Amino acid sequence: MRFLPAAAVAVAVLLPGTAVAATPSTVTYAPSTAAIANPGRGFFTYTETHFGSYTPLSASSLTKARVDQARSLVYRIFYLEKYQAVDQISAADLALVRADFAAARAAGVKMVVRFA
Repeated sequence: MRFLPAAAVAVAVLLPGTAVAATPSTVTYAPSTAAIANPGRGFFTYTETHFGSYTPLSASSLTKARVDQARSLVYRIFYLEKYQAVDQISAADLALVRADFAAARAAGVKMVVRFA
């Protein structure tokens, strides 16, 4: 009995003459010469850092790359040489990674993150 209401709706939708035709509409956009970034696709800003000589991301430089060069992606590699003989990343280094994520969020970009 649970399937009866769903089956009744399916039959009503499939009966000839019950479908509602969509009304076509036209949308006209104003021409623009601005560079429009394709969010999450296309060219990216390459960055890398090494724990031990950490280089943080700058929200202002990421914003500039997004606005001036239409780069909405940041490829970020974190090199973990400092942790070759250690099983756990320190809280201080994790805070640096979180700060990078916050900078990317503030800049309005997405990140592709790799650890090596």
